[in-house]
Amino acid sequence: MNDGPRPEPVAVRPLALAGPGTAPFDLQTRLAEDHGWRSLGAPGVRTLLVSPCLRMTLERSDRVIGNRWLKDALVLAARRSPGDRDEWWAAFSPRAPYELATAFVLGATELLVTDPDSVLSERPRTDVVELLSNADWTVEHGSYRTTIGSPGSETGVLHHPDQPWRPLSFSMLETTSDLAWSVTMSPQAPAALITAMATALADGHALRRPDEIPAHHAHRIRVESADRREKAALVRSRDRSSPSPAIPPQPAGPRAQDPPRPRRSP
Repeated sequence: MNDGPRPEPVAVRPLALAGPGTAPFDLQTRLAEDHGWRSLGAPGVRTLLVSPCLRMTLERSDRVIGNRWLKDALVLAARRSPGDRDEWWAAFSPRAPYELATAFVLGATELLVTDPDSVLSERPRTDVVELLSNADWTVEHGSYRTTIGSPGSETGVLHHPDQPWRPLSFSMLETTSDLAWSVTMSPQAPAALITAMATALADGHALRRPDEIPAHHAHRIRVESADRREKAALVRSRDRSSPSPAIPPQPAGPRAQDPPRPRRSP
């Protein structure tokens, strides 16, 4: 039974705690219809799309990353030439805020067309500490690892300086298992995309309807009235008439000061 229109979306800060949300459009449909990606079939893969140049793929599948089993992951991978090994990859868990996966994938898609060298050329592993420090993340150096945290300590990254080949993983801190999410990528992932995602997690917000906001995070979030322009953009996105975003959403104004919270030990 329809009890009337749903409540208007509100701006939720920080983005990391806003929940996965409901994407305003289907990402796979957007890639197929707007960017010419086509669907392929592969054993054990529920969805597999490939770019027109055959050098970038997007799949939905289960994947082993290190010693973790990531179920129903959305994985974007790029290679210099069709048939080569992956140059880099990025895997998004199902509970990750949709803005992170959508902006990362569409941003990589745009760069593949406008500046392919930036996402396909061989390059050294990213200086993770420098990238995240420049995005206002805090860095704590330990004997065997470096712990990096977002400004409000909602998201953390473990970095092992003596093992630079290990994947880079953004994950939520201090939450329940059913709300936890992660974004894991190879260290060769494009610096511009890593920086954009880190900036969004540090200073961005999400548009959510009240029933989409995790109740467990109610005491850790700030809810603000959404800007009229943002609501209009969300409606246009649902109608698929707006252009593809290239980077994660940025705040319209300066970020309010977060109250101090205890930090986790490395």
